[in-house]
Amino acid sequence: MNKLLKNKNNIHIFTLLFLFLLIAPIIAQQPSIEQKIALTIEEVKTIKHGDSITLDLSFLEEKLKDKKIVILGERGHGDGKTFEIKTEIIKYLVKNEGFTTIALEGCNFLSGFILSQKMGRDSLSNALFKKDITWAWLPPWSYAKQTQGITTMIKKGQINCLGIDNQPTGGYEFSLVRYLKKYTDSLKIHTLNDSEWISLKNLHRSFLYKGLATRQNKDSIDLYRGYLQRILKGIQIHRYTVNSWGDILTQSLKNMFAYIDQSKYDVEFSKLPASASDSTMPYSEIELTNIRDKQMYDNIAWYMQRNPQAKIIVWAAAFHGCRDVSSLSYRREKDTSYKSVEVMGGYLSKDFGDKLYSMAFTSSLGTQSYAYDTNTYRIDTVPNTMEYYLLKKDYEYGYLDFDSLKKTNEYANKKFNTLLFAYPNEYWLNAFDGVFYLRNEERAIFFKPQ
Repeated sequence: MNKLLKNKNNIHIFTLLFLFLLIAPIIAQQPSIEQKIALTIEEVKTIKHGDSITLDLSFLEEKLKDKKIVILGERGHGDGKTFEIKTEIIKYLVKNEGFTTIALEGCNFLSGFILSQKMGRDSLSNALFKKDITWAWLPPWSYAKQTQGITTMIKKGQINCLGIDNQPTGGYEFSLVRYLKKYTDSLKIHTLNDSEWISLKNLHRSFLYKGLATRQNKDSIDLYRGYLQRILKGIQIHRYTVNSWGDILTQSLKNMFAYIDQSKYDVEFSKLPASASDSTMPYSEIELTNIRDKQMYDNIAWYMQRNPQAKIIVWAAAFHGCRDVSSLSYRREKDTSYKSVEVMGGYLSKDFGDKLYSMAFTSSLGTQSYAYDTNTYRIDTVPNTMEYYLLKKDYEYGYLDFDSLKKTNEYANKKFNTLLFAYPNEYWLNAFDGVFYLRNEERAIFFKPQ
């Protein structure tokens, strides 16, 4: 009897072993989640118009027809080909989907508003500054050849420009004190005496022009903030009307307060050794990001409250456009620092829900570099990433519908490797609604506007 049982057990073992050997190759051949996601790509075809070629963007109609805000998030600020494609998408959205406004990272709120609305212009400011977006938008973008299509649209008034950055970008914000004095004088709002105005002018110039050295002087910063707070209180007591010059200056002051708050962490972050941010996002960088992104969101919300019919395209880094950055990790170590980070896209997602669409961009090959950088950096394909398998599809351009994928049981709440930014193996479907793929990235090419 025992011998019989032993024989039966042996038969079972051999049967299981045989079955394992039979199905092992099949299991081994199962595609990874990166492969499966790559297989869902939709090719974006090109259309030839005589000597020119454009992308067939008609597939965006269904995805974006009911959206109020579309974020176009570049992987890096030296991605020239992405700039070119983003510009083409903007033209399509303006022409076909009724989008009215471009909100720009790297353009200060006050400068963008004056350039677009032509409010606050006077003979002095016109004499001091160039009167176009290439002067007010930071050089990584404005001096890139591949962005000139969008800067031309802004110059011609084909789309409104909204600066969403609280950081100074070289524009009208440098004359903020002069604007404040002119406005308060015209309404007889006496918040500062003559010597205090002179002191504020010097502090403002020093704070914006002299960089980190000035920002380390706490007494000067406190005096500077105090002057601005007194002016803001005076303007608010006067009860300005919505969309008036007082309304714009009030929001400009709020941007400046955010920049003052940010500058403290800017100083702290600058003192860190290079190795400090290799694996863990430093506290100072978290605070820098949180203050700036909250203000970028506030500027968009401010504009939407005053222009409820507007449809906005946001030009920014993909990081700022994340719907949920808390599901991602910082760089390549297993830390949870992004759980303390709140970005613009997250705030907008809470406010606008499915009326927001966040699109990222990625590539498998090519080069990248800031427009003004003399060096060019090569992009190499990394094995076992989404981009690695996309390369095998041999599409020049394509689109991945993350919004549809995250609604299925097969892909929802799954980690996978991609080269968008940060640590590759993360919950990327929670971050974006879609990803535009270009096989070959090209560096930004320097172009100095005439």
